Amino acid sequence: MNRFVSSVRAAFVFLLLAGCGDDLPDLDFRQEMVDFVIEISDYAESEDSTSLIFPQNNPDLWSEDGYLDAVDGIGQEELYYGYDGDGVATPPEVTSEWKEQLGHFRDAGKLVLTVDYPFDDPETPSFTPQIRSKIDSAYSRSQTQGFVSYCAVRELISITVNPGHEPEPNMEPITSLDRP
Repeated sequence: MNRFVSSVRAAFVFLLLAGCGDDLPDLDFRQEMVDFVIEISDYAESEDSTSLIFPQNNPDLWSEDGYLDAVDGIGQEELYYGYDGDGVATPPEVTSEWKEQLGHFRDAGKLVLTVDYPFDDPETPSFTPQIRSKIDSAYSRSQTQGFVSYCAVRELISITVNPGHEPEPNMEPITSLDRP
């Protein structure tokens, strides 16, 4: 067993040191991500024209050539709560910048989904008056922007039904992102 542990430790140290070199590739990681999303979109379209592409976060990519055309919407976490920790309001300057960027998606006819983390516990929702106020605020502010809001615990280990924001039953198959 000690030999195995020593081998694992040696391999770990090797990998750690190998990753410390100064010869990182000269890549434009932003453009690499945009190209990757566009490739995924092109592939999905070629395989099944009903596929939908929803990148998560990084709304600032909206301005990159081809990006908005490649996606059907965007999912944005922490727009109002959770940026600096669970249950903590996102700094107003961050919210303002993201709302402006997400507005470009909305204005292009893309669906903007937001997930906020107003709960203090990352695994268990509680509905104290203070937390319910945060939930109501996130839903209201997103709706005002034309975004679809959801509040959850960070770990997303269960679907949280937020009082006052229960989903409406939908008996028909969803065939479009258009909302009535």
